[in-house]
Amino acid sequence: MPGGCCRGCSERWLEEVLRVCLYILTGWGWVRHWHTKRVQAAIDRLCADSPPDIVHITNPLIRMYRFPPSARVVADAHNVEYDNLLRVSQESRGFVRKLFFRAFAWRLKHEEALSCQRCDVVMAVSERDRSFFRRMAPATQIALVPNGVDLSEFVPMPGRRRPNSLLFVG
Repeated sequence: MPGGCCRGCSERWLEEVLRVCLYILTGWGWVRHWHTKRVQAAIDRLCADSPPDIVHITNPLIRMYRFPPSARVVADAHNVEYDNLLRVSQESRGFVRKLFFRAFAWRLKHEEALSCQRCDVVMAVSERDRSFFRRMAPATQIALVPNGVDLSEFVPMPGRRRPNSLLFVG
């Protein structure tokens, strides 16, 4: 079955595909399904008594939520999402698949630009991403914060290695 290991997974996959098609046809970006009244109410409750000075969000697209006007909003942009979708469209096989992802990217680009423009700072992980964000939100401060570890600062301790182990923090 496409998209799943069981009937329930397959139905959710089909539902998601139909939702994405609806977003493409209506002009709404797919990220709108992230926005819920329940999450907004929780943000409002948390900020009511003691508004934060800074709000750190893990993706500029989450900026669709309202935060106190006095708070600076800093977004950690792991990717330029619409650019990822454009690359998927270029690598996809088949005309329909290419067209689908290109339309998806085209719709998302507008949402992503608006979200970035509503942030005070967007942190990009590469120079390429930073230049995309600068074009999308010229008035927003775009900081370059590359992924990685400073191995001169964080030197592995001798004798502390454990074979067949992996640590991923991200």
